[in-house]
Amino acid sequence: MQVLRRIIQMAVVVAVLYLALGWGTKSFENFCPFGGIESLYSLATSQFITCAISPWNFAVFFAVLGLTIASKKSFCGWICPIGFLYEMLGQVQVRLFGGRLVPSVSVDRWIRPLRWGVLVVVLYFTWNTGELVFRGYDPYYLLFSGMGHGTLGTASIFIIVGLLISGLIIKMSWCRYLCPMSAVMDGFSAPSVLAIKRNSDICTGCQACNDGCHLDLQPSEHEVVTHRDCTNCLNCVNECPEDNCLSLSLHNRFGRARS
Repeated sequence: MQVLRRIIQMAVVVAVLYLALGWGTKSFENFCPFGGIESLYSLATSQFITCAISPWNFAVFFAVLGLTIASKKSFCGWICPIGFLYEMLGQVQVRLFGGRLVPSVSVDRWIRPLRWGVLVVVLYFTWNTGELVFRGYDPYYLLFSGMGHGTLGTASIFIIVGLLISGLIIKMSWCRYLCPMSAVMDGFSAPSVLAIKRNSDICTGCQACNDGCHLDLQPSEHEVVTHRDCTNCLNCVNECPEDNCLSLSLHNRFGRARS
């Protein structure tokens, strides 16, 4: 499954690059789900959307919400090119430094809600100005546009360099702490239908799954991984040495998970 996931992630990156280079009929921005929520208020109040937004943004946005309800933040772990980039930065981090900085559980718990602050600030200024103010800070736009229209010049260069360096220091730093789209998905991810289930009768407590988790969600400590940040990437399943110990299962938030 990890091979399939990588193929999907790389195919998405290639597709976005194809559009970003102007070879397609649409802009790569049209397939950013966050663009849908950025223009949702103006669409609802004045039937107006900014020139860079299209109906595709709304379609992708609602499709991502549907996927989140069905399978947690699978968009982040299987499709999002920035999620893929930060996974690669995590691998570089291990190769360069032999390990990675892992914030303590208490520090991590306090910092993760920072993305909610980012979401509120971005939507406040976007909805009040009618402009896509997030462009100058958004790694997706900065990278694929080549610092294009709407960026902040030298300031955006420093921002993207800082964001990439943060990914070499703290694994998945953008996804964990700053991504406003992740904040939008939080409320839809928690009651998801599909979740990782651990068979405690088979589990040996080796904690290999913990080492494999990109977001340090400690799957070895849970019967069912219900954390809102889980992307169902199945890396923990891949790392587990015991057959059928970890599996993707149907999950009833108000009952028991079943395979």
